[in-house]
Amino acid sequence: KQYMVKGIPFGKRSFRYFGSSNSQMKDQAAWFLALPPNESIDQARAKLGDLSNIKNVSTYISRLCLFLTTAKNTEVRSPIARGHVH
Repeated sequence: KQYMVKGIPFGKRSFRYFGSSNSQMKDQAAWFLALPPNESIDQARAKLGDLSNIKNVSTYISRLCLFLTTAKNTEVRSPIARGHVH
């Protein structure tokens, strides 16, 4: 909890907790960012979109975490990627 609230100090920088998707939480993984001194973590999150109208914490985290979900390669190749479309 301490690292999520105060961040992780590393050298002259501090990495602040940005968020994590549900699958990342299951894997005990998370996104931490080293921000410029004049930027807050809320300002960094706001760059993803305006979530200020969401008042429910659970809904807010769900929307924020949509940006953080991990995409996995399915090995499915489209005809366009193979160059077979005329």
